[in-house]
Amino acid sequence: MAASYRSLGSIGYILPPRCNETVVEEALAIRPLGLAWCFASLGMPDFGERHFTDSLDLVEEAAAQLIEREVDVIVYSGIPLTASQSPGFHAELEDRLARRFGTAVPLATDSSLVLRAIAALGMNKVTLVTPYNRGTVERVTEMLNAAGLDVVDAVGCELSLAQLLTELDDDSAYDSAIESFERASDTDGFFLSCPQWPTARNIVRIENATGRPVVTQLQAILWWALGIIGRADTPPQFPLGQLFELDSRTKGKVIA
Repeated sequence: MAASYRSLGSIGYILPPRCNETVVEEALAIRPLGLAWCFASLGMPDFGERHFTDSLDLVEEAAAQLIEREVDVIVYSGIPLTASQSPGFHAELEDRLARRFGTAVPLATDSSLVLRAIAALGMNKVTLVTPYNRGTVERVTEMLNAAGLDVVDAVGCELSLAQLLTELDDDSAYDSAIESFERASDTDGFFLSCPQWPTARNIVRIENATGRPVVTQLQAILWWALGIIGRADTPPQFPLGQLFELDSRTKGKVIA
């Protein structure tokens, strides 16, 4: 019998771009059946400092609307935006949301959940692989460094938001990770950064090819959310790597 809608709960997902494609496909592909995603777009038309600031100003409104829709957890996802403000801005945003909304609905940012996943996997030296442009790669690197991580290699692209959403093929994350590993094989693992990038089905491929764990935003969000809603032992629709092989007691923590 098919799982019913929201029978496992609902993840409220705040995402910046006005138009979204891959992230929706990937989120629905990895979820256990019965777990819903409720998407709240901030309407961002493209990359750029003004667009980043305008979108961040709407996060609280989006969170309020997701709470009205009775989601079980809320995640703001948009590392380029938070990293553009400061390496620790994601924590400031979580504090701001917690002050306004309390802790009745667990709230987190993808930055914090990625860092939690990286820590759970025991990574210290990290390879950053992303389609983001050079400036964003530098800021994400600063965020990882501020968390005590050594970024041994950082790979990016010079793409507009529209190009990032539509022009990257299914193998691009795998190819970039393998090329990086050939340069910096001393890494403890990979962070594939950008939920608008086809990464989910590359996680196990990269882990098998390199022997190193892989973290992505959607993977880390799902891992955390399942722990929070009491479904830590519920598997995704297909394997998502070493993170989901950890003891289920490592999953889930209210960040507020």
